[in-house]
Amino acid sequence: MNKPELIESCGNGIFLVKLLKEYYEKEAVFAAAYMFKEKFYIKIDSLDDYVGVYFSAKDKTLDAGQALLSFCNEAIDQQTKRDLNRQFGSLRETVYKYAFASIA
Repeated sequence: MNKPELIESCGNGIFLVKLLKEYYEKEAVFAAAYMFKEKFYIKIDSLDDYVGVYFSAKDKTLDAGQALLSFCNEAIDQQTKRDLNRQFGSLRETVYKYAFASIA
């Protein structure tokens, strides 16, 4: 089975990162993209089973490859935060209530 490349060059300084919808929620992708808005013009699109994130560097001297690998890591971080919040969010709230009960 052929796996798609992590980062594809679309020509003219435009790059595409494809993230599987199965693993990444829209909110996580948008949060990750927001972190890179100062360095890139960004477009997010739906591509069948993928969320396509198109990048065009604002500064053409930027090493886009390294920056986009960092974007991939940020997308994982954002999705993990959401997954952990879903799984343990109520536990966190219980701990906060217990910890600050004496103040209230």
